[in-house]
Amino acid sequence: MAGAAGQVAGKMRYAAGRAIADRYEEGSDERATALRKDEARYGLPYVRQKFEERAAAVDVPQTPETAARMKEIMEELQRSYAFHSGPY
Repeated sequence: MAGAAGQVAGKMRYAAGRAIADRYEEGSDERATALRKDEARYGLPYVRQKFEERAAAVDVPQTPETAARMKEIMEELQRSYAFHSGPY
């Protein structure tokens, strides 16, 4: 599930990043700022937060085992996201 979520979020970020990048001059501060803001709002930090909120909502117990599993899930999410978001 984390891999699929990372794939979808990464592909959406790539499309959004391309659209934002196309609006601004390459290398400009405005372009970099717009890309950073969008990444913070809708990128990997947002997806990670949603996973954590869902775990809390379903009362996942906080044990060393669940913490280790959540770490594995987040690593898989990050790998998949990085692969599919690509450079703009």
